[in-house]
Amino acid sequence: QTPELTKLRDLFNDGKHEKVKEQLFEVSNNPTNRKHYLYWVLKGSIDLQSIAAKSSKEFDPNDLESVYEDFEKAIKISNYIELTTYELSKSADAYFKKEEFDNVITIYESAISLLRYSYYPDTLFHYNIAVVCDIAGDKVKAKNKNEYCVENDCDRADSYLALINWLKEEGKNEEAGNMVNEAQKKYPGNSSLLLYSINNAIESGDSKAALKYCLLALKGDP
Repeated sequence: QTPELTKLRDLFNDGKHEKVKEQLFEVSNNPTNRKHYLYWVLKGSIDLQSIAAKSSKEFDPNDLESVYEDFEKAIKISNYIELTTYELSKSADAYFKKEEFDNVITIYESAISLLRYSYYPDTLFHYNIAVVCDIAGDKVKAKNKNEYCVENDCDRADSYLALINWLKEEGKNEEAGNMVNEAQKKYPGNSSLLLYSINNAIESGDSKAALKYCLLALKGDP
C-alpha cells in the first residue's frame, strides 16, 4: 500500500472521517493510488457517510449510484489481482519443475508488484523467492528475503529457521540462539523448530534440554 492510503486508512479507523474526506482528493492526484482497491473502499465509505448524514428530504437514491461504482471498482481490482496472482503461481510452478529458477523469481517479483494494489500480504511470495534462491545457490538474496518475511510477520517458522542456520554457518551462535528464542515464543508448538532445538541440544551435549524439547514435541504430536 502507498503511504498516503495507509495514513488515510488509519485516520478512517480512528474515526477521523472529515480529515479523510479533506485529503482524499489530494491523494487521488496520484495515479498509483487510484489503481489501489483501498482508495475506492475509502472513497465509497466517505460518500456513503455523506449520504447517510442527509435528511430524508435531501436524500436522493441516485446518489447511491456513485457509491456502488466505488465499491464495484474495489471489487474488480481485488478479483483481478487474486486471479492474476493465481495464474502467475501456476506459471512459476511450471518453470520450477524445469529448474528455470530465474524465470520463477521474475514471476514471483511480478506478483509482489501487483500485490501493492491489494490487501493481500506479499510475504508468501517473498518466502517462495527465498526458497528458490537458496536452491539456486544465491544465499545472499535468500537471506534478504527471509529477513523481509521475519520483519513483516510472515506466518512461517521456516524463515526463522533459514536465518538461524545462516547465522550458525557464519559462526554467530549467540545471535542464532536469540533468534531461536524469538521464534519459539512466536511459534511455541512448531515441530520444525522443536526438531531443530532437539538436534541443537544433542550436538551441544545438553541432554536435559534435548529431553525437554522431545517431551514438548511429543505433547504437540503424540
